[in-house]
Amino acid sequence: APGWQAQPAGDGRGVVVREGERLVMYAGLDPGDRRLLYINWLLGNRTVRRDFHDEQGFISASEFPDPETGRRACRIYYRPDHTVALTETLGQQGGEDCVTSCNVMDAQGLTQRRFCYQDELVCSALLPYLAAQGPAVLVAEAPELYQRLFLEIKRDAALSRRLAVVCLLHNCHTLDPLNPQGELGQNYLFLGDGRQQVNRLVALTGRQRADLESRFPAWRGRVEVIPNFLPRGLGVAPVGEPQRGRIIVVGRLCEAKQPLLALRVFARVLARVPHATLHFYGVGALQGELGGRIASLGLGGRAVLHGFSPSPEEIYGGAELLLCTSRHEGLPLVLCEALARGVPVVSLNCRYGPEAVVRDGVNGYLVEPGPGEEEALAERVSGVLGDPGLRARLSQAAPQALAGMGDQEILGRWAALLEGLGSALKGADNA
Repeated sequence: APGWQAQPAGDGRGVVVREGERLVMYAGLDPGDRRLLYINWLLGNRTVRRDFHDEQGFISASEFPDPETGRRACRIYYRPDHTVALTETLGQQGGEDCVTSCNVMDAQGLTQRRFCYQDELVCSALLPYLAAQGPAVLVAEAPELYQRLFLEIKRDAALSRRLAVVCLLHNCHTLDPLNPQGELGQNYLFLGDGRQQVNRLVALTGRQRADLESRFPAWRGRVEVIPNFLPRGLGVAPVGEPQRGRIIVVGRLCEAKQPLLALRVFARVLARVPHATLHFYGVGALQGELGGRIASLGLGGRAVLHGFSPSPEEIYGGAELLLCTSRHEGLPLVLCEALARGVPVVSLNCRYGPEAVVRDGVNGYLVEPGPGEEEALAERVSGVLGDPGLRARLSQAAPQALAGMGDQEILGRWAALLEGLGSALKGADNA
């Protein structure tokens, strides 16, 4: 468009387009062949629409956030001829995003079928396909979407013999992250109901596997640990000289991430490190409340809400440390991104993930959740900010914890798991 100017993004993985000083869009590119993957359309540093592009460059899906909360509100999928194939409405369940309705559309834009929940759509689409296949391995990336399908598989003995199911766990499986023996979350009820059609679980950390096998003996020997791999093109290299006292918090501004705790910690840090500043990168339901709390504490200009940033270099460049106050996680990618760039981490040792990459006293610090956590976090943050030599040692060691998390290593572990399951199915089918 006239007046728009494009330039490479600081992360080296995309293109930023501006109209004067206004950020218009960020185009994410494949780090290998530089093919267009998606476009974030921006208004005031907020994403108002994300378009996903296929290998031919055409839009395959679009996603729209709620303008008030920043949460994903609607998703549209397109056919190759660009007509709408499927629409999804998203809401909240147990504090997490979920699909609350799906509409399958015909070429004229009329609704053919409506599903109240996404698992109904998954079951309707997959069950006939799986019934017609030979031996197969189904990877359930989001187990909550497959509950209805699991029940149908269990009822069909012939299908059960020809199918191996792998379920991925991307978050803490209990409602109370402090209690691994506590009530299971709605999405993880299948862990305790004895459904043997799930052949393997894949957890992101060894700590989660240990908790699962301790509580559910039936899963012993059937839980694999395969972490997420580092984004391609990220590299493992420090980002240069830090800005004195610059603390960053990266992620959705929601209850699970506890940004208000991060702000309280910062208020304590300021009493010890007067030059410290706090920078939030992200949007979410707590953005308004967080901004109001910053104002009421008189921290305007010291604690800054940056909203969405398309550039990891803007986020991590110059940071003295990253503060993570999450109540629960799976394996936080932001910790890996920070450590890969030589930014030390101070984090609550929540279930799960921080202990997998943060080596206490080596590349950052871990604080146990519970009474006294606020003061303990403030003490650790202040200690790093107040000791340049300590910060330098933590920074130098930061990337070392990420060894073995490259894409080829992790994909190799996935290949070994799937090939093993496939071979066992074929052997049983030929017996």
